[in-house]
Amino acid sequence: MSAQPSPREMRAREIFSSSPAGDPAELLALALALRDEENNIEYARRVLNVARRLLDHSPFDLRFEVLRALIVSTYKSPDQPLDRRLNDAAALANGLLAEVKDDPPRRQELLGILGSISKMRCSAVGLRDQLEQSLAFYIECMNLVIELDRVYNA
Repeated sequence: MSAQPSPREMRAREIFSSSPAGDPAELLALALALRDEENNIEYARRVLNVARRLLDHSPFDLRFEVLRALIVSTYKSPDQPLDRRLNDAAALANGLLAEVKDDPPRRQELLGILGSISKMRCSAVGLRDQLEQSLAFYIECMNLVIELDRVYNA
C-alpha cells in the first residue's frame, strides 16, 4: 500500500464510517478488488463484513460468494490476531458447510478452505492434531472429487 490511499481504499473508508448500506454484489466486487488487486486483505474483510449484514433477502449464490470471500479474507488477514481469525473463519466455514450439504462442488470448496485453516493453525502452533484435521478435510474433499467424477477418463 502506498502513502496515498487508492480510490478503492477511500470508498472502503466511507463504507466503514457509515451505517451498513449498499448493494452486497457491489461490496463483494470492491472487496475482491481490494484483496486481489491491492493486497489489502483487512479492508476487504471489513467490507465483506458490511456486505454480510446486507444479505437478508439476497439469492443464495450471492450469499455463498460473499461468505466464502469473507472466510478467506478473515483467515488470511495479517491485521487480526491469529487465533481469533482462524477461529472466526472456521466457524463461518462450518456454518456455511452445513448449508451446502447437498451441493458437492461448494462443499468441496469449503472443505479445502477448512483444510487450509487447519494447516495454518498447525504451522503456527505445531500440534499434530491440527495437521491430522487438515488432512481429514483434504481427504474428504478428494473423496468428493472422486464421487463427482465417476467417469472413465483414460
